[in-house]
Amino acid sequence: MDPNNISLITIAPFGSWDYSGEAVLSVNKTQYFSQQDNKVGIQYWVLNRFDPTSAPLFSYFQEANNYKFDTVPPGLDKFVDDDYIIIVATQGIFITQVPQGALYQFLVKIGAGSQLEMLEQLNTYYACGFTGKVGYTLITVPSTQDSGIESGAIPHSVYVSNSSQQKQYGSATYPGGMLVAQLVPTEYDGKKIYTPVLTSKQSVY
Repeated sequence: MDPNNISLITIAPFGSWDYSGEAVLSVNKTQYFSQQDNKVGIQYWVLNRFDPTSAPLFSYFQEANNYKFDTVPPGLDKFVDDDYIIIVATQGIFITQVPQGALYQFLVKIGAGSQLEMLEQLNTYYACGFTGKVGYTLITVPSTQDSGIESGAIPHSVYVSNSSQQKQYGSATYPGGMLVAQLVPTEYDGKKIYTPVLTSKQSVY
């Protein structure tokens, strides 16, 4: 990796049936956790594009509203500006808890794309046949024309339903959606500003 770049890694854990795991953001060698270990939810962080190695400007763990995630976290919308990097990582959510409504529209507005759309389609048209957990993570600079970097993942361990039986495959105790990215510096108005670039996208099963 270019030494001028900054490593940025996110993990959105599947968890298991009785343990949700913990969402992780890693900036260089500093790690930030959701601080809500073993709760189902969505973790949000905001970094300063001019100083991304400093502590996050915003950190919020969102718990479900009537089992759903359909509202935008309070205070997050003020960071919809290209001076910031917004990071989203789910934590142990089920397919039926994929962002919906106002939250789904907000995520699309700030850079979510085909990976979130894929999970939403599964939830809408196939959730009755799939009762597993999923992972989704997004790194995005909002208020730009560029789409965000995202990863949506489904574990090999799911309950697949049909008319006669249910089968469980493997184990869903491992990380789910994972993004390995780098923050690449450029000069802007005499200052150094960082832009996320994908290194590798992984779905860890």
